[in-house]
Amino acid sequence: VGRSFPPDRVTSITRGSTTKSELLGHFGMPYRRGIDDGDSTWTWVHYKFRLFGEHMQTRDLIVTFDDTGRVKSYTYNSSF
Repeated sequence: VGRSFPPDRVTSITRGSTTKSELLGHFGMPYRRGIDDGDSTWTWVHYKFRLFGEHMQTRDLIVTFDDTGRVKSYTYNSSF
């Protein structure tokens, strides 16, 4: 589910500085777009499911933007 994205680029995200266009360049189009408490949010996901062995691996990047389109906050989680 979703699409692989480069986890090593997550460290390049800077609150108050990184823009939407920079994130598009690093990660491509988000899997989901939405609103959280009035702020625009973009979500990238990469989920792998298997029948045998380790059943599920997940990677999520959730970014919230301020009114200027710059990163307000972000969360990255992975079980890869």
